[in-house]
This record gives sequence, C-alpha cells and structure tokens, in this order.
Amino acid sequence: MFIADQIVYLELERTGCSHTIKLLRHLMPGRRAGKHNRLPPYLNDGKRFIVGNVRNPWVWYVSLWSLGCRGIGSLHDVLTRWTLRGHGLKRHPLRGWKDILNEFQKPITKWRHLYGDIDNPMLFRRWLEMILDPKRKYDLGDGYGHSPMSESAGFMTYRYAFLYWKEAASVMSRTDCGDFAGLTATDERENLLQAAIRTEYLEADLIASLEQFGLPISEVQKKWVYSARKTGASKRRWDIGHYYDTHTRELVHRREKLIVDKYGYVFPE
Repeated sequence: MFIADQIVYLELERTGCSHTIKLLRHLMPGRRAGKHNRLPPYLNDGKRFIVGNVRNPWVWYVSLWSLGCRGIGSLHDVLTRWTLRGHGLKRHPLRGWKDILNEFQKPITKWRHLYGDIDNPMLFRRWLEMILDPKRKYDLGDGYGHSPMSESAGFMTYRYAFLYWKEAASVMSRTDCGDFAGLTATDERENLLQAAIRTEYLEADLIASLEQFGLPISEVQKKWVYSARKTGASKRRWDIGHYYDTHTRELVHRREKLIVDKYGYVFPE
C-alpha cells in the first residue's frame, strides 16, 4: 500500500498498482508499506481517503495467467509447487490439515503445463476453467478454498473482497458471502473504497479521485501523469478476444458478477 497524509492506496494485484504508485509518488509525498496488504486498523481512522484499483475481470485473468507463463507471481508459485509449510496448523488445525492433504492431491504437473505457452489460448482456457472450478478451490491458496465465496464467486472477487472489505472475517462467513445476494449486500456495507481507479482509465480516474478529495492537481502535473511511461506493461502478443471462447467468456461473467455489475464491465471486443 501507499500511505500519504491525505490518502491510503491499496494494491489489488494485476490492476496497474506499480504504475499508480509511481504516479502518486510524483504527485504527493508518501511511503510504501507492504504490497497487496489489507488496511491496518490504525489507518482506518477517517483521516485519510481510501483508494484502490479495479480492472475488467476478463482482462485481469489473462494478465494473471500471462504473469505465470513468465514463471513468476504468487499464484503461479502456489499452483506449481508442493509445500508443507505456512498452512497455519497452530492457529487453525483442521483447516491446516485440510490444506496439507490437498497439497498431495494438487495436480502440479498439469498446472505447470497450463503455463507453458503465453500465445496458446487453449492452455489459457483450460487454466481458467480450473481456476474457477470449485473442485480445485484449495489449490489456489490464500484461504480461498475455505471461504463460502469460493462457491458463489471467483478468485478475483475473493481477492477484491479480502483486500477492500473492512472485516476480513466477512469473506469467511456463509451469511455474508455464501450466495450472490449476501455477497452484494456485504460489499455495500463493508467496502472501504471511497474511490475506485479503473485500470482502463487509470490516469483520468486517479486525477478525478484526487480532485474529488479536494487535492488540487496542476495542469503541469496532469500532463506528466498522462505522459508517464507505463510500469509493468503486459508482454502479450494477442488481444483479449484471442484467449476466450463463448464458454470461458460466460464463465467469467457468472463467477465475477459482483465486479462486472458494480463497475459496468463488459467483455472487451
């Protein structure tokens, strides 16, 4: 996250976080504290505006997979390696043992194969089907498999909620997120964001958000924001439509309905 006197910026991975922080550092003094971490209680005091990014889910999944095809990223590491550490056995014994059991059942050879060629849409589609299949929910780590949300929503919605909701416990509550109605109601009640920066309109949304909070941006600063070189830009060869077929397109729409509906996203033609 990025912490300044006026705002706190939370980082949802694969949404242009590095570039957003680069711009914020140019616009105001502040510091980075951790990465992709939740808002600590001491900063949730009403003295700072809370900002975060969001992205078109269809694009987000291709970006997440593309990162793994380069052999990097936390999800890639979780899916393609066996590990018996870090499962929280002392804090949650039952949950921890379930995770360890799943480690022996995780098809890492198949996961590795699906990251084999960034230009192969068939590999992406099979990867996406497995990512959004509740039967493979424990493979993904991050507590996703233990959340009722894994039955009603996809991995992007889970990470969105875990980062942007006030109470992390809500993502583990069947009342709060066991179905779509509970999920949307809880998001309306729990969401911390006072402004969402859409990756597709990152510069414009960032400037509009800061001005909305009463933080003036000069014309010179605006010009720099729009001209700044992108950070961590994708190295994909094809556009998004190359990777999807009708089935996977509808799968993302159904599993990421919260984000699709809330931010008015459509499949990028």
